[in-house]
Amino acid sequence: MHSSKKIALDIGVAMGIVMLLFVIGGPPLVAAHGDGVYQGIIHSCVDDKSGKIRIVTGDEECPKNESALDWNGEGPQGPAGPQGPVGPQGPPGVLTFYVVTEINDSIPAYSEGDAYAYCDFGDLATGGGYRSIGMSSELILRLSAPITTMVGENVVGIGWYVTVYNNTGIGGESVMVYAVCADMTP
Repeated sequence: MHSSKKIALDIGVAMGIVMLLFVIGGPPLVAAHGDGVYQGIIHSCVDDKSGKIRIVTGDEECPKNESALDWNGEGPQGPAGPQGPVGPQGPPGVLTFYVVTEINDSIPAYSEGDAYAYCDFGDLATGGGYRSIGMSSELILRLSAPITTMVGENVVGIGWYVTVYNNTGIGGESVMVYAVCADMTP
């Protein structure tokens, strides 16, 4: 006749055995479903006398003196929480757009000339361009770009400039530069 007894080990002794097995190179003691969760269900056995619960693997059966107790590993989604407080006022938006223009009417023959158009203080340039308004259309665009400055850590456009080359023998050719500005000041 074969008889067996179960011995309850305290946690310190159990950890000591596991550590000893690691030190001597033995395999770790791990259950097939180590966390007791199998296919979304937590499996356990409850001692009928003491009420002590122990988590078991999904395929492990409870002995005669224990009852099986299973529950979901994850429950249903809870209700939405209360609405949070109102956030701070955001920065003001664009009030309107407008265009500013400037003319350079003195670009000498076979020379470069510049023209600049600035937005009102505090407003932002969102684009720009140029057009030739002289007697000839022989002005060659060299550069068309925003005029920028630093505001805090941001580079912002405050106007527009162009550089053109007068490819004619006629002095006094003209170029008009324009900047499209966003009115940001109340």
